[in-house]
Amino acid sequence: MKESRFSRSWGLTREKGKTRYILIHGVLLFGVPMLVFMSFITNPFANGFFSEEAFVHDMAWLIAGSVYGIIMWHYFEHKFTKEKAKHGST
Repeated sequence: MKESRFSRSWGLTREKGKTRYILIHGVLLFGVPMLVFMSFITNPFANGFFSEEAFVHDMAWLIAGSVYGIIMWHYFEHKFTKEKAKHGST
């Protein structure tokens, strides 16, 4: 049976590695935008860019981005494995 678009795409992503995926899709594409967006809402830089509050805010969103990346990696790995098993190829 023909390989799905998802399988081809995820296969290429897998080859680049888990760490790269987490850094790009988790930290860079989720954590950093959320850090910027939430900065306007919570105003963590009121006491300066190098205050403890700003540091905690930055670290929280970078860690959240990492966690998001890890969760999404495992979700797509599960989906990929399930699809491969369904089609009978490894």
